[in-house]
Amino acid sequence: MLVLKDLRRRIFPKDWQRTVSSTMPTVHALIQGMLSPDASERPTSDLVSSVIDGQLAEFVFSLDLSSVVQRGRSLLLRVEAADSEGILTRTINLIKEASPDIVLIQYGLKVHSQKAIMEFALSLPADVDANELSTAHTDISKKLSQSLEVHRVRQVATDVCPTRQDSET
Repeated sequence: MLVLKDLRRRIFPKDWQRTVSSTMPTVHALIQGMLSPDASERPTSDLVSSVIDGQLAEFVFSLDLSSVVQRGRSLLLRVEAADSEGILTRTINLIKEASPDIVLIQYGLKVHSQKAIMEFALSLPADVDANELSTAHTDISKKLSQSLEVHRVRQVATDVCPTRQDSET
């Protein structure tokens, strides 16, 4: 368990440095600023809200998961790429090339700071072995990562069930 006993002095535990600080430097810098003994160095509430909203956007999946009902056969991916005309179509084509059996259930695109953020709900057809989901994920991730336009591919979830309890875990 991470103990934050020296936090007021802006001394962070080694585990914090290894985890939060290295993976979310914006959050780390925000907290350091919030802990400043000098009030003029502390961020405004608007800045805190903006930074937190930006961080949460990294983990919020905006697709309607109620349509993703095939437990054990579904894959949710988040793909970040340079925003350019046709990026969604090109990304869908790469997914289909990498895994021809995959079914595109749902997709979404939003643009933030000149970055295209695409979300995909994918599934295997009923006649394909469910064990192939892992292979499909690997093939799709590899294909997308080879694209010069794609900056990041992240699996958001597998084995999705459209219940509130499952979506919060």
